[in-house]
Amino acid sequence: MTEEGRENSKWCVNSLSARGSINIVEALKKEVQILDERRHQDPVSGIVLFSDDNDPFSMHAISVVLGGGFSYIESDECVKGAFLSCIESLSTVIGQELHLRVSSASHGVRIRSISSKIYASEISNQGSRGSINVGNICADDDIDILVNLSIPVFGSIEDDENDSNTMHLLHITYSYTEFVSKQMVQIDVRPVTIRRPKSLSPREMTVHEDVDIERNNLLAVESVTEALQMAETSDLTGAHTLLRDRSLILTASSSWQKGYGFSRSLGTQLKDLQEKMESKELYESDGRRCALEYVYSYGTPNMVNKFGQLSKKRGSPPSKE
Repeated sequence: MTEEGRENSKWCVNSLSARGSINIVEALKKEVQILDERRHQDPVSGIVLFSDDNDPFSMHAISVVLGGGFSYIESDECVKGAFLSCIESLSTVIGQELHLRVSSASHGVRIRSISSKIYASEISNQGSRGSINVGNICADDDIDILVNLSIPVFGSIEDDENDSNTMHLLHITYSYTEFVSKQMVQIDVRPVTIRRPKSLSPREMTVHEDVDIERNNLLAVESVTEALQMAETSDLTGAHTLLRDRSLILTASSSWQKGYGFSRSLGTQLKDLQEKMESKELYESDGRRCALEYVYSYGTPNMVNKFGQLSKKRGSPPSKE
């Protein structure tokens, strides 16, 4: 930004004033208009929306639709960090419109579910195809997506004659817009395969740690979402019991038993939230905020929307002054 641009930006910010009402839709329309009419078309652009709207679910829905991020800010001290996070995500973009497609590679293989966290996903053709829309991807992004498959029993597989112990599971293709050239790039990945021996050793029966960690992550966010639904309907006892039971399941997992840090941290977070749901006072003072932050950070759009619909029936949760 030039020195003149900085001064103009400062003038615009200083000229802002509160007029007693919030119209998020018109604000976004105005920002889109400004982006469309700007003189300098930068490769990456974005809108940072700050609002004191008490309906965080609508705000999160906006971020999901626009492919952006969402921060639930509880105090003035957190504003700077959230703003810097937005700017950093824009400055490190290396690819745009990243889209992944997966499809069944063998007869009988079906996609049962896709755990893509904040990224929108879809399963079609009776489970034979799936897609994940990631959007922008940054230089330091590390994205884990858990695909749950249903595969036929060994005796029903029409195996390749050259290798009857190997089965192709998925074809994977991804495409993105290259940052500099703005050209669409499409890449076909080597098919995902597994061995199908007639017998397995005890070691081969063990779930891979990466898969176990992702399962734990999904279990944790589903548990917090369900506990929130219970708490918002005044069933704190049920929410507390659910988090306790799910914590026991998590601590029995192989990755937790082996001391993997991420699974251990998930267990600690569930235990902390469990304690914050022991009473109405604890829940309203800190439990709701912590649970919301967790769901917004790790939950899928469907999870957030499900809880959002429930909260709209009861009224939005009060913001912390």
